Amino acid sequence: PVFLRTRAEKRTKETRETMPYKKLHLWLAADGLLLLLYRLLRGNRPLVNALTEQVTGPLRRMLGRASYLTDVSIMEVLDVLAILAGLAYLVWTIRAVTRAAGRREKLRRAYGGLLGFACAGLSVWAVFCFLWGLGYWADGFQEKSGIYAQPVAQEDLLAVTAYFAEQTARAAE
Repeated sequence: PVFLRTRAEKRTKETRETMPYKKLHLWLAADGLLLLLYRLLRGNRPLVNALTEQVTGPLRRMLGRASYLTDVSIMEVLDVLAILAGLAYLVWTIRAVTRAAGRREKLRRAYGGLLGFACAGLSVWAVFCFLWGLGYWADGFQEKSGIYAQPVAQEDLLAVTAYFAEQTARAAE
């Protein structure tokens, strides 16, 4: 009976009816905050350098080692998995919408499905931005090594090119 339900049970039912997608909305807000943080970090070069050296750099090297050891590109596997997961989620959403009774329930399920799909996509984008995007805002090779590009005369470039072409021809014999 209704009068025997606890307050927590009543609140849970009310919350489900008034805010059925609260967790998805929180996920969407978290994605938005992560992308805002990425945007703000781009202007702070020392912090970006520290993040790329301590966090994203080791992760990228680990993925590279795993790719080398398995002769399978981890990124190709992740691409295929992301596409399959997206398609599976889309099929699940379409099935949930078609099985719903009534127009209002169909719209609610469609909204929930699209919101979940958007959240997942934004999460993947945020991870991509942090793993690869931050590297573009960190110090480059010249700043890290102290070796800077110098102007070179065209004659010097021609001489070096001829030297390497000659060495390649000798090695091919």
